[in-house]
Amino acid sequence: MIRMFQSWNNAPPVFEVAATQLQAASQLCQVWAITTDYQLITSQRDGSEMPWGPWSTPDGAPAQVSRVAACQQGNGLAQVFLLDVDGQLWSSWQYADGTWCAFSGPNFGGAPKMQRICASAQGGGRGAQLFGITDANGIVTCYQATPGTDSWSDWVDFGGPNPCFEITASLQNDPRVQLFALDEYQSIWTNFQTAPGNGWYGFEGPKFNGQPGAFPAIATVSQGGSRGAQVWGVDGSGALWTCFEQVSGNEWTGWGQFPPFDTSTSFARIAAAQMADGNVMFWGIDENGSLWVIQQTSPGGGWGPWVNS
Repeated sequence: MIRMFQSWNNAPPVFEVAATQLQAASQLCQVWAITTDYQLITSQRDGSEMPWGPWSTPDGAPAQVSRVAACQQGNGLAQVFLLDVDGQLWSSWQYADGTWCAFSGPNFGGAPKMQRICASAQGGGRGAQLFGITDANGIVTCYQATPGTDSWSDWVDFGGPNPCFEITASLQNDPRVQLFALDEYQSIWTNFQTAPGNGWYGFEGPKFNGQPGAFPAIATVSQGGSRGAQVWGVDGSGALWTCFEQVSGNEWTGWGQFPPFDTSTSFARIAAAQMADGNVMFWGIDENGSLWVIQQTSPGGGWGPWVNS
């Protein structure tokens, strides 16, 4: 059966998506996507009762983009990071009035060339933390010493599975950062901070939390309410699986399939973000490049319907 192309918020065909909570100027959330011709586009929501804005091209972005990540900086303002098609890092950050500066790059912060990136806010007085996978398939990281400043640490090796092919990170809501990584067998490893903005326990894995099978793609987010982090995986058939911390930084639920969905649709890439009202939004890109979204009905609560148009 051939399905007519539809996409959430009238998005063109895309292959990558990232989003982050916003608080500046009463904004709720912003999402970025990369079209199938490698163009960066973005849309913003200014309040829970407001529609999403039209897609636009951010000022100063590189002509062609391969990856995107975004997060808060720990001061209520967001920052977005890009890799161009040569693996060079670019970044733009938000001002207090809600506007964004032009992109800085290439090789923002003295970054090495990378294949993939992910980012997370931190607690403990630090700002954003950025992770990347290098051309040698190892994980590297750097962080803001102070939220919202250009004072970034040096890039350092982070250990973990090598070769590594995918990474995703978020707060646990306590607020410590947790990183998830996929090895060459599409098995999940994880590492989390010992204290907000502090050291790390070391990697645990493979097959985090009894992972039920190989996952070509993963995503994670910090939840509102009393729950902690939630992580999703896409299995080989494109179906979604998830588990979450029942209490911040504590026991995880078992893996289960994500809210019932049309099994004829398979997902290739996924992303999630907590909005400023505490609810999580989850985005999935299907095999046609069409963008889907589902949203929590309350912080740390249930989920509403899937939306594709």
